[in-house]
Amino acid sequence: MAARDHDTTLRLVPQLQEKFRDAGQAIQAIKLYSWRATAHRGLGQFERELEVLESAQRDLRDAEPSNELRALAVDFDILKSTVLRRLSRFDAAIDAAEAALRSAPTGSPLRPKALNFLAVAYQSGGRDASALPVLREVLGLLPPTHPQLAAVSFNVASSLLRLGRTDRALAMLDALDRDFDTATSSVLAMRVRATRGTALMHLHRFEESRVALESALQRIDPPGLGSFSEAVRVRGQLADCLRALRQPDEALAVSRELVERVRTRHGDDHLLMIDALRNLSRSERYIGESSSSRDHLEASREAIQEALELTRKSDSPKTRWVESELGSLLADHFPDERSRAIELFGSAIDRLEQRRTEARAFDPVDRAAFYARLRTSEFGRWDPYEGRAHALLRGGETLAALIDVERARARSAASLLGAAEYEDGEDSILDARRVLRRGEWALVYLVAERRSTVFAVPSDQGPALAFELRDRRGQPVGDDAIDALASGVRNAILGSGSTEPARGERVGRAKSRPLMQIARELFDVLMPADLWARVRSAPLVHVVPHGALHLVPLEVLLTDKRGFWLDAGPPVAYAPSLATLTWSESRRARQQESKTPAREFTVFAGPEFGDAAPSDTVRSLAPLPGSVREAIAIHASVETLAGVHVRTGADATESALFDLAPRTRVLHIATHQIADESSAWRAGRIVLQPVSDPTSTDDGFLDIDDLLDRWDGRLAACELTVLSSCQSRLGRLTSDEGVFGFPLAFQRAGCPAVLSSLWPVGDEATADLMADFYARIAADDEGEECRLLHLVTARRALKKAHPHPQAWAPFVWIGSPR
Repeated sequence: MAARDHDTTLRLVPQLQEKFRDAGQAIQAIKLYSWRATAHRGLGQFERELEVLESAQRDLRDAEPSNELRALAVDFDILKSTVLRRLSRFDAAIDAAEAALRSAPTGSPLRPKALNFLAVAYQSGGRDASALPVLREVLGLLPPTHPQLAAVSFNVASSLLRLGRTDRALAMLDALDRDFDTATSSVLAMRVRATRGTALMHLHRFEESRVALESALQRIDPPGLGSFSEAVRVRGQLADCLRALRQPDEALAVSRELVERVRTRHGDDHLLMIDALRNLSRSERYIGESSSSRDHLEASREAIQEALELTRKSDSPKTRWVESELGSLLADHFPDERSRAIELFGSAIDRLEQRRTEARAFDPVDRAAFYARLRTSEFGRWDPYEGRAHALLRGGETLAALIDVERARARSAASLLGAAEYEDGEDSILDARRVLRRGEWALVYLVAERRSTVFAVPSDQGPALAFELRDRRGQPVGDDAIDALASGVRNAILGSGSTEPARGERVGRAKSRPLMQIARELFDVLMPADLWARVRSAPLVHVVPHGALHLVPLEVLLTDKRGFWLDAGPPVAYAPSLATLTWSESRRARQQESKTPAREFTVFAGPEFGDAAPSDTVRSLAPLPGSVREAIAIHASVETLAGVHVRTGADATESALFDLAPRTRVLHIATHQIADESSAWRAGRIVLQPVSDPTSTDDGFLDIDDLLDRWDGRLAACELTVLSSCQSRLGRLTSDEGVFGFPLAFQRAGCPAVLSSLWPVGDEATADLMADFYARIAADDEGEECRLLHLVTARRALKKAHPHPQAWAPFVWIGSPR
């Protein structure tokens, strides 16, 4: 509708409303508020639209209640939620959607609609973990033939994708796509194909992504199909895909055509123009960097500066993204403007902190997902903290850069652990120095798009050091290169194309030559020679990984042609940030000072997975004879050192574990861990003894939600938790926060150290490792050595019998090593 039509609506509808009121037709007058709201929306007057909707709600409150008015109340709350989302007032949008839900009682046909819009409000505010159960409730209320069923399923897939559950999201999108025939031209069909293209890009399946995006565009371009803003978004994704396919000229052509389309048809729509210019800048920059063309770099700067001017005119949330992108461009290619780059990053950081403040009231899962989404939805790959850190490094300001890196980490982790005081990066670095023992180092990795850095913090008063990570040709390495190397090491360990073993199966062997090559190459990248000379003889190294480095232990890297880090390097303890390192060391120190420390060792192993199990998945789990042997060996090793509670078979229940936790010194759980598709944590479930009549306190599983909701403080006396099961280290991996999984949840319950596995483990090898580990703990009855050293010695012994890293390397130590 043209602007003059909207103006006409706004001039005539209020007069028509007055006539209806004079005639006693209040409901008709109230209905016309939606016309006025639509007209303001068409003119981009969102604040005025909100005022109109609030006027409608006031009139509704004054009118006599009726079913028709209740339906109108739901509609106006939904419209209000929609406009608040456009204004980026996400909490208020959720409140309005919840009001709509209250107006739609249980059993009302309006309830699925209200629930769906509440889920959309959650999604817009970055709270996809909260949106998923609401969407699933909607799916349960809709009949199989309901016309909105596909749209709701699409919303579920979109949330799964944003939560990082790409494979599950892609499966749903594939199913939806099959429901549309090749002639289908609905907006939903286009969105399904476009989102499917995004999911395929996340999986680096770029050629398939290109096909999906081009198919989506075919349903946008004909007149009357889809919206112009959708076309802008999908064309931008197509350009991204073409750059990933290393087709820069084609990407640039798409980006330039996109800008021209927007200028010609919607030049006054600042938000669309910002998106088009930002994409053009990326394409120009890609060519400029690959060919060292100053002309393309200048064109990239001009495009992003124009976009920045538009963000200031429209006061758009995209300001954060554009400022970070321009700052990165200036810092990387215009050295004389480094100060301006730092200023731009600072402005973006201020706005980022405002958004993070909004998220502090979220539950932990939503908070983690929200922070991760901030990076992709508002900053792209130009994270302002990381960008400013690199700009500061180029000026030789190592400590200031490390403070920015630390501020970007440990947000939710610090909040979960009650260590929010460490959110100030400078304080956490100073406190980390205090908890490091003599000769120890803390290494903090920063993996970014085009270049990566490792910071080295010594235990003494020496300065923090920074080393740029480079490949064998001396070129800086970015996240794609490090992701490829880390994935290569992991795949080589597990055996490319082979079936991954689970606890209860014999560990297979992978080909060693590719592993030896790629493990050495990754070591050369991650450990510059000058740094290795400083840390190789250290008594201990604390490592803060980043990105894909969370999924590979340093101990499997080759430090020379024959020797693994395990044999030639220092023991390694891992942490998501310096703040959480400080928390875990401080927690352990308080335990050591306690006058009444817990003495008991608690071991849970080998539940019975028989016919009484509640699901086919659990009934099909293999028995774990090694875990029972493990429990017996632990009992024999430490019974003279402390009291031991061993629960195996039918006694290994969730309720027994909960009851024993408060007086446990060391907690050991040896069982299966299975996937849980309903969990936003992506960490699975620890399987305990199945129960025939599940309750809220004992359903036969230990979940992360159990630890967060019911276990707070129960492990305050526990010094170490050992999760002797498959992939117990894994969980939701976020860009800044590390892995949200069981280790962090057990730390939340009070335990300062967790030993957990990065991949499926073999029953026999794991039992041997754990028996040896606890025997060494028992032999050191005075506790003179830190427990991590006992683990290192046990791993070296296991390596002699099981030389492949798949057997001896899966377990990593997180937290205090003492």
